[in-house]
Amino acid sequence: MTKKSKKSEENDQEISKLLSQINYEQISTALNLIENYSFQANWLSKYSFMKRDFGFFMIVDFDKPKARKDFLNLYSNFSEHELYAYYLDKAGIDYKTNNKLDFDKIYELLKYNVVVAFVGGGGGKQDNEVYSLVKLLELTFNTTLGFPKKLCNSNNMYACYSDERAKAWRKYLTENNLLNKQHNEPMSFSYE
Repeated sequence: MTKKSKKSEENDQEISKLLSQINYEQISTALNLIENYSFQANWLSKYSFMKRDFGFFMIVDFDKPKARKDFLNLYSNFSEHELYAYYLDKAGIDYKTNNKLDFDKIYELLKYNVVVAFVGGGGGKQDNEVYSLVKLLELTFNTTLGFPKKLCNSNNMYACYSDERAKAWRKYLTENNLLNKQHNEPMSFSYE
């Protein structure tokens, strides 16, 4: 490995670390600052922090300039709550009734949509829309229930899941009598 490539990889890691530490209000600035920077380390993903740290799971092609431009346009015109709702709506997630948050629907999504692969090559947990739902609850009730403001400070790590937040929010919805239905169905076999 040459000194130049080692230095480039170190730069990539430092940028990844910085990106993992930004907050929601800094997303636009961060995206603009890294727009013309190319990671040299092929194992690092420049835009992975958008999904893992902030839960924007619907933006599949964030590496494409049009996807970033579209996102930044929405980001600048929507509130944080509106932006998360927009992506949940775009994904077809059924979490509202009469255009208002339906806490019973959200409870069910929080209960069953952190999925652990049982067999096959998919591996790991999938909780794409769960974090976006949690963000809507946090913004609606103005509390993170003691969790950090964002899902993860990823720094290109892949172990950031929203299952503990989902459990805490199910408890919050129940204890604050925000549910209209009983949710007595058993948890899935992968419940931890």
